[in-house]
Amino acid sequence: QLELPVKYAVYLIVTSGEASTTYLNFTTSEKTIQTMKHQYKFTNLGKRSLPISVVFWVPVRLNNEIVWDRPQVTFSPNLSSACNTEERSPPHSDFLAELEKTHVLNCSIAVCQRIACDIPYFNIQE
Repeated sequence: QLELPVKYAVYLIVTSGEASTTYLNFTTSEKTIQTMKHQYKFTNLGKRSLPISVVFWVPVRLNNEIVWDRPQVTFSPNLSSACNTEERSPPHSDFLAELEKTHVLNCSIAVCQRIACDIPYFNIQE
């Protein structure tokens, strides 16, 4: 185990935008396209710029059916960011049993896209 001394405090706030989609009702028998939009605001209240990494996990397929097609991550034009995307298989293969328990579609039962974005300089109050 390694130790890393902390030289200054980090005050980063993440808030969800009011325009974000809170839920969607859908069935696999209906092939309608609906748009989901999530907005997050990151605020650096600290005294200096810092590098941050932001990771999104998005369910994209359940039982070989597309549930979220082509998720995209965009940042404010004043931020420089580099994103990497990879697909991850779920740890549980019996998705029907899990859905009956929780009624929630998440990465424990669906194939997910992991989108990791590095922002090398996140300035104060951005």
